[in-house]
Amino acid sequence: MDFLLFLARNFSDSMHKRRATGGKKKAWRKKRNASGMVFHLLKPSYSKCLVPFSKSSAIQSSCFTQCLLHHCEFLSAYYDCELEASNTKLSSNKTVRRVRVRGGNVKWRALRLDTGNYSWGSEAVTRKTRILDVVYNASNNELVRTQTLVKSAIVQVDAAPFKQWYLQHYGVDIGRKKKAAAKKETTEEGEAPVEETKKSSHVLRKLEKRQADRKLDPHIEEQFSSGRLLACISSRPGQCGRADGYILEGKELEFYTRKIQRKKGKGAGAAA
Repeated sequence: MDFLLFLARNFSDSMHKRRATGGKKKAWRKKRNASGMVFHLLKPSYSKCLVPFSKSSAIQSSCFTQCLLHHCEFLSAYYDCELEASNTKLSSNKTVRRVRVRGGNVKWRALRLDTGNYSWGSEAVTRKTRILDVVYNASNNELVRTQTLVKSAIVQVDAAPFKQWYLQHYGVDIGRKKKAAAKKETTEEGEAPVEETKKSSHVLRKLEKRQADRKLDPHIEEQFSSGRLLACISSRPGQCGRADGYILEGKELEFYTRKIQRKKGKGAGAAA
């Protein structure tokens, strides 16, 4: 009895692609089986192992496995096979796997992450912070629904580490909610003053000097009041095991804010 077993596999061949110069390549090798690996069971004596899986016992299943391991012929070539996508999920149960790749090198496959190092470019500061939500993905909206972390995904991160740094560096508590009952005085920028703490004259001079060059984008300040900052993932979680990125600012922040608002508007219209 002959038995064929098909295992699903993805391929990423480059035979059909043009050269960098634009010229066509000659396909000197035939395409291999697109469904992946094909095994050919040779010995008919093992046909008793091929019973329906719903009726098979553990012993029969193990016997079937032994048949495949010891009496199978590998028929199709293993050309241009690609590994399965990591589909890194947003989860507090951090899981990163070590993967051995070509040449004995190592990659780190992140399966679940919820933290990363994010850079605030205009202030030249980087802090480790929590990823709170995935809000936009230009390539596929399904990646937003499933909370998948990929490169160039737009996420919301916790603003607390950056807020704490700003207070220490400039002496200004940004994004602080002002209560009407307290009737606290505010600065010209609309920021609540920090409670007075004893500082040396050297520290006071340093803070005063930094205040001269301090500039804060109103859109960034608005996000600090909500406790969440829009950021973009610039690393590849499935390759390096990290979800690092940068805080969105300027034109890029305006662009993605419009995209997110437009998507919310479409969702509200569909619900109505």
